[in-house]
Amino acid sequence: EQSRTGGICGFCGRKFLRQGFQQLTLHQNAANSLFVTLFEVKQLSSRARSGEGSAFNASNRVLTGTSAGCTGTDDVVVTVNPNPIIDAGLPQAVCNGSPATLTASGGTTYNWSTGGATAIITVSPTATTTYTVTGTTSGCTGTDDVIVTVNPIPAVDAGTPQTICTGATVTITATGAATYVWDTGPTSASITVNPTATTTYTVTGTALGCTASDNVVVNVNAAIIVNAGPPQSVCNGATITITASGASGYLWNTTETTSSIVVTPTITSTYSVVGNSSGCTDSDDVVITVNPVPSVDAGPPQLI
Repeated sequence: EQSRTGGICGFCGRKFLRQGFQQLTLHQNAANSLFVTLFEVKQLSSRARSGEGSAFNASNRVLTGTSAGCTGTDDVVVTVNPNPIIDAGLPQAVCNGSPATLTASGGTTYNWSTGGATAIITVSPTATTTYTVTGTTSGCTGTDDVIVTVNPIPAVDAGTPQTICTGATVTITATGAATYVWDTGPTSASITVNPTATTTYTVTGTALGCTASDNVVVNVNAAIIVNAGPPQSVCNGATITITASGASGYLWNTTETTSSIVVTPTITSTYSVVGNSSGCTDSDDVVITVNPVPSVDAGPPQLI
C-alpha cells in the first residue's frame, strides 16, 4: 500500500488512482462508499500528486481496485480547496475620453477580459462596457464583472458674441449642461454684465459628472456724443441749414438721414436727431426760432 495526497476544487470533480484496475471503490467509512468507474485516468494528476493547494476538509480515503478477481488497496488524501470569491470592484462612471482604474481582489492571480493579468488595470472605454476578471487561487477559479458607464461630455455653449456701448449692460446665457459656474462667480445659466472694456467671459457646465467650458466675448465700444448744433433764429418764410455731428449715421425727426438738413419752419420748432456709430447711439435736438417779418410802413404818400 502507498499513501498519496492531492488537492482538488469543490467544483472540479474527483480524480482517483487507477493502476490497471477496471473499477474502483472509494470508501469513506464502513457505512458509506462511492463507486466510480474510470476509463482513461492512469494516475493521479500531477497537481494532485504534488499536494498543491491549502487543505480544506481533508481526510484519508481507502481506494480499493479489482482486476481478474484480485484486489489491491491504496490510500489517497483528497484535499478540497475553496473556490475563491473574486470581486471586480464597484461599478464606475467616467466621462468620455477619461480612464478608469479597475481593481480585483479575492484571488492570487488574475486574468481580465481585456487581456490584463494584474489585479489592477486601467481602461479607457468609449462606450459603457462590462469587464470580466477571472481569479485563481490554489488551482481553483472564480469570476466577477464590473460595469464602467461612459457619460458624454456636455456641449456647453456660452452664446454668440455681444456688442455694447460703454455704460450699458448685457445678458449672456449658457446652454448644454445641468449646472453652470461663470468665471465671474455666478452659478446660474444667465448672467448680466456691464464691462467697461471688451471682455471674455468663460462658463463651465456640468452634466452627469462631466464638465466642459465655453466662452463668449462682449465687445465694448466707446459711447458717442451727438450734437445737433446751436439754437438758431430765422425769419418766417426763410430756410436754414442745421448740421449734426458726433456719429457716423443719423436719423432726423424729419425722416432725413444725412448729417445736414435744410428746413423752412413757419413757427418755432425743435428738430431732433439720433446718431449711431459701431452700435452705439445718442441723440440731441436743436430749437429753431421763427421770428415774424416786420410790417414796415413808410406812411401815406405825400404831396409837396
